[in-house]
Amino acid sequence: MEPMTMEEYSAELRKKIQGIKEEVASLHTHDCFKNENCMLADGNVPPDKQGNMHANITLVFRHLEDARMRLGKVMQAYQGGVSILDK
Repeated sequence: MEPMTMEEYSAELRKKIQGIKEEVASLHTHDCFKNENCMLADGNVPPDKQGNMHANITLVFRHLEDARMRLGKVMQAYQGGVSILDK
């Protein structure tokens, strides 16, 4: 079996990241958000527990989106550096 090309490996990782993104997004509906909310120590933004958790889940999701996009940029460079949007 031949080793995967950089493009194939990047595409495979992008698929895995997409699955993880979906799992992360599902955290927003976890049962823990049905419980009572409380305020966190000073210096937290948002200052309430659930808002802070939702904000951090969203950040995780956005970072995974960025990682997936960056792997797309690896594939783009491998293909010669021209975006499919510019073709």
